[in-house]
Amino acid sequence: MDQLVIILLSFLGILLLSLIIFLILFLSKPDSKFGKKKVPEIDKIILMNIFDIYKTIQYAWASFDIVPLKEYLTIPIYQYYIQQLDILKRSNQQNIISDIELIEILKIYFRPIENNQERIIVSLKTKEYNYVNDTNTGKVVRGSNTTKIINKYRLTLTRKKPSNVTVVCPNCGKTTEYSSKGECIHCNTYILGQEYHFIIEKIEKI
Repeated sequence: MDQLVIILLSFLGILLLSLIIFLILFLSKPDSKFGKKKVPEIDKIILMNIFDIYKTIQYAWASFDIVPLKEYLTIPIYQYYIQQLDILKRSNQQNIISDIELIEILKIYFRPIENNQERIIVSLKTKEYNYVNDTNTGKVVRGSNTTKIINKYRLTLTRKKPSNVTVVCPNCGKTTEYSSKGECIHCNTYILGQEYHFIIEKIEKI
């Protein structure tokens, strides 16, 4: 009887140890979208914010909507986009982009620069439908509307560095100043305002 109890306790001990190891490995496993290393939550929020900017620009481009382009692009890139959209319009074509999926986004570089600015460089890998239609006939003239393509870009973005700005945090309700990463100093919620969002200054296809 004693031997049976010992065997049972040993089994339960092994089971408990296995459960602990599983939980440790599961909880420490990084999100594959952000690479192999574990990424701080605030960095994930910033990176997902950049992915949202990318999607906004892509969808705006596809619908000939220049307002978001002006908001999220530097003047030289914005002017280039406008020129390319004009070429599409005069050719009676439209670049259709839809169902953008994030495969991976990695922070390559992040540091303050002069004139109270911050710069971040990321690599972005997406999967999306991306093709060109004839606006008169509706027929696909370039690409495929049934197969997604994989794009990989290197994006360079800048923003004003938050400083001496007081707001009410929407999460904890306390009056707070922005930290260097745009967080509430009380609860660390990401509350960066529109005035301080990133704009894209360079897009490179890789």
